[in-house]
Amino acid sequence: MQNSTIERFLNHLNLQMPQLTARQNFIDVEHHEDSSVLEFHIPEPLPIGELLDILDDHMELIILYHVIPTNATVMGEQCCAYSDPTGDFIYKVNGITDDNGKCDTVYVTLYQSLETLGIEVQTELEKKTASCHEVVFARNLTEVLRDFIR
Repeated sequence: MQNSTIERFLNHLNLQMPQLTARQNFIDVEHHEDSSVLEFHIPEPLPIGELLDILDDHMELIILYHVIPTNATVMGEQCCAYSDPTGDFIYKVNGITDDNGKCDTVYVTLYQSLETLGIEVQTELEKKTASCHEVVFARNLTEVLRDFIR
């Protein structure tokens, strides 16, 4: 993915969700064949419920899931949201709690194609909801697929 695209996306995120994705919180980017994963540090870690509230308040994002892999620890609670496929950028946001039950990092994956995002969202939803202790929320797969065929 071109650096100019990532720069435009970073500017977009900085305006959309500054409490999560402010430029000064950007740590690193990892490039893959069809995507780039951007890592952001959250200066004041948040409970996953607050992270979900921020994601839900962002009109461009659709909550995919919130799962609790085990009830033995507060670590590992996970959530994911993806961008409305009609938006300017094609991306998803992932958060996971640390051993204090707070999210101190979010991972934002920027995709080059809508098809790749659709496949990854479907695969992640199936995998996360099948292998966890409790599904707090999961978007219906039919609704997810409908998002991508508008």
